[in-house]
Amino acid sequence: MKSTPEIGKVLLIVAAVALTLVGSTPSARATLMMQGDNPHGPLDLACNSCHSTEGWDRLLPVLRFNHDAETRFPLEGQHKQVACAVCHTSLVFRDAGTDCFSCHVDIHEGQFGASCEECHSPRAWLDESRFRQIHQETRFPLLGVHASLDCQACHSTGHYRDLSTECITCHLDTYQETTTPDHSAAGFSTDCRECHSLATAGAGADRWTGPGVQFEHTPSFPLIQGHGNADCAMCHEPGIPYAATPTDCYSCHQADFESTGDPDHSGPAFDTNCEVCHTIQGWSPAQFLNHDATGFPLDGAHTLVDCNSCHTSGYTGTPDHCYGCHRVDYESVPDPDHTAAGFDQDCTECHTTLAWQPAWFDHIGTDFIMDGAHVALTCIDCHSAGYNNTSPQCFACHEQDYVGVQDPIHTPVSFDEQCTLCHTTSAWSPSSFNHDQQTSYTLTGTHQTLECSLCHIAGNYVGTPDDCWSCHETQYRETDDPDHEAQQFPFDCTLCHSTITWEDASFDHDQTNFPLTGAHRQLDCVLCHSAGYTGTPTDCYACHQADYEGTDDPDHVEEGFPFDCSVCHNTSDWEDASFDHDQTQFPLTGAHRQLDCVLCHSAAYTGTPTDCYSCHQADYEGTDDPDHSALGYSHDCTVCHTTDDWDVDDFDHATYTDWPLTGAHLGLDCNLCHATVYSGTPTDCWSCHEDDYNSVADPNHSSAGFGQNCTECHTTADWTAPLFDHGDTGWPLTGSHVGLDCALCHSQGYTNTPADCFFCHETEYNSATNPNHLSAGFPLTCESCHNTVTWDDATFNHDQQWFPIYSGEHRNEWDSCSDCHPNPNNFLVFTCISCHEHRREEMDDEHEDVNGYVYESSACYECHPDGEADRRLMKRLRTDSPTER
Repeated sequence: MKSTPEIGKVLLIVAAVALTLVGSTPSARATLMMQGDNPHGPLDLACNSCHSTEGWDRLLPVLRFNHDAETRFPLEGQHKQVACAVCHTSLVFRDAGTDCFSCHVDIHEGQFGASCEECHSPRAWLDESRFRQIHQETRFPLLGVHASLDCQACHSTGHYRDLSTECITCHLDTYQETTTPDHSAAGFSTDCRECHSLATAGAGADRWTGPGVQFEHTPSFPLIQGHGNADCAMCHEPGIPYAATPTDCYSCHQADFESTGDPDHSGPAFDTNCEVCHTIQGWSPAQFLNHDATGFPLDGAHTLVDCNSCHTSGYTGTPDHCYGCHRVDYESVPDPDHTAAGFDQDCTECHTTLAWQPAWFDHIGTDFIMDGAHVALTCIDCHSAGYNNTSPQCFACHEQDYVGVQDPIHTPVSFDEQCTLCHTTSAWSPSSFNHDQQTSYTLTGTHQTLECSLCHIAGNYVGTPDDCWSCHETQYRETDDPDHEAQQFPFDCTLCHSTITWEDASFDHDQTNFPLTGAHRQLDCVLCHSAGYTGTPTDCYACHQADYEGTDDPDHVEEGFPFDCSVCHNTSDWEDASFDHDQTQFPLTGAHRQLDCVLCHSAAYTGTPTDCYSCHQADYEGTDDPDHSALGYSHDCTVCHTTDDWDVDDFDHATYTDWPLTGAHLGLDCNLCHATVYSGTPTDCWSCHEDDYNSVADPNHSSAGFGQNCTECHTTADWTAPLFDHGDTGWPLTGSHVGLDCALCHSQGYTNTPADCFFCHETEYNSATNPNHLSAGFPLTCESCHNTVTWDDATFNHDQQWFPIYSGEHRNEWDSCSDCHPNPNNFLVFTCISCHEHRREEMDDEHEDVNGYVYESSACYECHPDGEADRRLMKRLRTDSPTER
């Protein structure tokens, strides 16, 4: 500390300086302040911003100094309430640091680094909400009661890093002190979460033992029903680890097992597996739950029987067949006498477990199904000789019925002894014989109503013929219209007759190889079959030779018409002849369909040529617009003409040439392109449009040296609407370039036009003043900052390409490029210390332990390429011993 006289002397000097500054010019004032003639050190600030003229130690009631705007440390939160001297312990204001450690002691001993703002803020030293949020992102989020604890409750030693997250770390004492149950003796897991919850209600010790404590018993032995209310000590005996406790019932219930007398469990029959009869709901009442597993499922009346009724001699060796218990019932039955009849001892064939009586025998299991009148019979009716080897055949019981039948007598005609052919089990009579299913001769029509004896003469049902002629020979021989015998009709009556009636005969001629159609259907058979019904020819000429030879329009014989009349005639009418020319090699289309045949067939109907020129030679040679002969047109008239009209030509340029017509070409007269001939006509645009090419003045195609491939700019739709795709040149037009006139860039022609921006924008480059491109030596690659949309809207990404000046520490710390680039002709030259030079002493102190530190701009950039303090790099550069510093 300075003495009082010295302080007074300093104050007088300061006052004198202050008075001088008040009366001096701003420049003089700034000079004095920069000379350091004030106790505050270099300070670009007028004294009257804080001091008054009343005295050096009398500050203004309201300071004109704005700490937020004029320093790099805006005052926020609690910092606004702190007196200046608390932070500025020295009168040299710039000596005060801006980091937290300058004022605040790190009680955490560096565990959290230098980033105090992660947990603390100017608003409050302990920002509870921020601290809680940060802790939730650690390995141990604060849940349940932990969320309300004070930090020191867990971090009592002051350590916050790399602590264990296991409960036992904090709760070991509680674990060891717990006696109900004794966790240590029982060998309980040290993972407290198996029984205790973070969300357990209560406070203090209640958190450990409160109602939220619940142990989830192992899945191999869940605590449910009767076990759910048991105290742990009932099963877990003292001194035995909980994990060693047996899980079988007998271990806990041995006394219950041995004390049970009804039935006596201690006998050899009972298994010590209590679950066979008992459940965890309670020891009693007990019930044998799975009798099905014994091989004898209980059902019906058996479910109500007392166990001792069957297990009279114990529970082992009990028979599982009915006869073992029901032998007395079997031997005492008189109707029928089971023993005498030799009934099978398998009672289930007739009896069920519902009751011994009534009994029911399911005849389905035998070879004889009971149905019809058999159902009402008593067993003795069929089993009079016993129940074994009873025949299932009807004849065995119904032989007398078979012998006694008189209409028809079954025995003489040897009716089959298979009664089911005619009879059913419903009743012996009436009987019914299904002729359709039981013979190979189906009865149809009148046959269905005939008496059997009409076909089965003399009662003989064996060997009866199934052909019609055997029964209808008389009708065959007596028929005279037509005379079947004289005409040698076949004996197959079904060709003309049906089983409905003999008289109504009908022959389906369509089933022959000559179906009747048209007028043939109404003809009398003898007109065609005059020589008989066999060998009748099927060709038309055989019947219509006279018609063929008598026709003179046209004369069939003279013209050599074929004998196949069906080529022109049909069976409906001979006069109505029609020839389908489409079935020949020359189908008739268009105007050809209305022509008279002789126009084309003037010589004959055979060998007539099918090419157009043969008939239309006169038309070809007589056409002069264009002159087909002179121009050497092809003789294939179909190239231009159709059969609809000779005068209407329709030449498909796309099909017959390799130059399809599109756009305006479609409506042109052929002679415009084919002025001389039609062969060898060039297909390039320039051959026809040379005059158009040479006459264009804007732009002048010839002087510009445009190519003669017109399709690069023009289409066939419109010559005057050019369409040039600049993208095909390798320099696509974008932004404002799209609407520019071509001549603006191609002022010197359209070939070898440079593709760099500077070629066109040299004037803009040279005239730019903010910044001055020319003096600054900016590169000529305009696209680095400019785009094609607008020249003035330039963007240069200083942050990504070089050094962040729009973000980070240097944001809003500069006014113009020259602040950092003192040489306007070379922007590669930069300076850091021009802005930081007044802090050199502070920078030297800050870097005193950095190996190789130099107060130069290039060195600043080497360690701080992004303008931020890289602590990892600084740590690496720092040396470990004072000697190396």
